[in-house]
Amino acid sequence: MLHKLIYKLGLFFRNNKIEKNVEFLLESQYWTLEKLEAYQFKRLSALLSTAYDNSEYYRKIFQKHNVIPSEIESLSDIGKLPLLTKSTLLA
Repeated sequence: MLHKLIYKLGLFFRNNKIEKNVEFLLESQYWTLEKLEAYQFKRLSALLSTAYDNSEYYRKIFQKHNVIPSEIESLSDIGKLPLLTKSTLLA
């Protein structure tokens, strides 16, 4: 019993998001494919917008390939995104 208390205190002080993340994972494992894809698309859209708005590098790459994050409307549009390779980064 004491070890559980110590564990909970450690979670609280070191990473209090672990329990919420575990709850999310336990719930999301039963999502339908449609709900999972909607969640993935929401997260992808947020990531692309953040990269475009906050990174000069990604903004230039997106503009070079005529990609605007708001025009990515589904997971199938992922093919419009430019590939990031080691040689691209080194150029």
